[in-house]
Amino acid sequence: MSRVFVYGSLLRGMENHPVMEDCEFLCVTRTRAEFQMLDLGRYPAVISGTSSVVGEVYRVDPGALARLDVFERVPELYVRKKTMLDDGMPAWIYIYNTSNQDVDSLVHCPKVPLGDWADWKQGR
Repeated sequence: MSRVFVYGSLLRGMENHPVMEDCEFLCVTRTRAEFQMLDLGRYPAVISGTSSVVGEVYRVDPGALARLDVFERVPELYVRKKTMLDDGMPAWIYIYNTSNQDVDSLVHCPKVPLGDWADWKQGR
């Protein structure tokens, strides 16, 4: 079993949360301050930075992890990497694959200043 940190459309109450239905919700937490969240429209992107990201942690089995990789379009759109959460525990996180995307277009995307996608979406 693995721990996966989700922060966007897979959160509870968001449009793609049904993808997580076979996964065990563990907690709400945040990452350490090593990311930046950007608003790509229908979903966020997380890239390297100096902010923390708010999200949820789930326990997933190998089959669910493979399905999440397909959903997140690994490695074309996102890459999965280990990160340390604010509580010191490791978890997988999906990071926007800037090596495969037009990085120049990201400068026009709004930054999500508090790294909280659910809060950001409610304020829009």
